Amino acid sequence: MDCSFQTNNGKSLNSIQYKGTINQDDLFNILLRFRKNKYVISADIERMYRMIYINPNQRHLQCILWRENPTEPLRTYSLTTLSFGLKSAPHIATRCLRQLAQECQVSDPEAAAAICDSFYMDDLLHGGDDEQQVQETADRIQQILKGANFHLRKWKSNSINILKNQLQQDFWTSWSRDYIGLLQERTKWRSSKGPALRAGTVVLVRERSLPPCLWRMGRIVGCCPGRDGVARVAEIQTARGIIKRSFNNICPLPIDATDV
Repeated sequence: MDCSFQTNNGKSLNSIQYKGTINQDDLFNILLRFRKNKYVISADIERMYRMIYINPNQRHLQCILWRENPTEPLRTYSLTTLSFGLKSAPHIATRCLRQLAQECQVSDPEAAAAICDSFYMDDLLHGGDDEQQVQETADRIQQILKGANFHLRKWKSNSINILKNQLQQDFWTSWSRDYIGLLQERTKWRSSKGPALRAGTVVLVRERSLPPCLWRMGRIVGCCPGRDGVARVAEIQTARGIIKRSFNNICPLPIDATDV
C-alpha cells in the first residue's frame, strides 16, 4: 500500500497523520549495554506489524483494490492490521511493546524493564552476567509477548544452554501453531469435502492444557453423525480406553493405520 500517494485533493494518507515518536531507547545505547554482558540473547518478533490490529473506525483509510485476473471486476478490501509505509507505524508498533511492559511492571518488573530497554523496533538484544537469570528472563519476556500474539523467533545466544532451551520452545510453538494447524484444516461442518476422518485414521487428541508433545495418540473407531447426517464427533481408541472428541480437537496424522 502506497501511503504517500496523493489523491485528487493533493493529500495522501501519510500527510494527514502524526508521525509520533519511537518509544524505545537509542540503538547506540542498547548496543553498549548489550556488549557489557557476559551472556547475551537476541531474537525478533515474527511479523510484528501483522499482529497489530487497527481500530475498525480507521480501517476505511487502509483500502486496496484487488482482482485475481483482468477479467474479474475490481474488489475493495480493507486491511485490518498495521501496514508497512504508514508514517505512524513505527510509533504504533513500539507503543504496543511499551504498553505490554507497563501492564506487567508490578508483577514482573525485570521482564518489563527488558521489554522497555532491550528492544529496537522488533529486535530483542538482552543479556546479563548470570546464565540462569538471563534464560528465565527470556522465558518470561516470551510469555508476556505471547499475550499480545507476538512470537519471538530466530534466537541467537553465546550460551549453548540458553540457545538449546529457546530453540526447543520455539520448535514446539511452531509445531503446534503451524503443523498442527495444518493437520486440523477442515471445511465448514455442513460440507462433505476436505480430509475425511473415518474409522482407522490415526490421530492426535488435542488437549488445550497440555503441550503438543504430551497429546495422546489414538485411532478412530467410529464417527457419530448429527441430526443433519454430518459427523462432528468421533470415538477414538487410546491407550486409556475409548473417548469421544469433536473434530476440531482431533488432528489426523499423515500416516497409514497399518504403520502403527
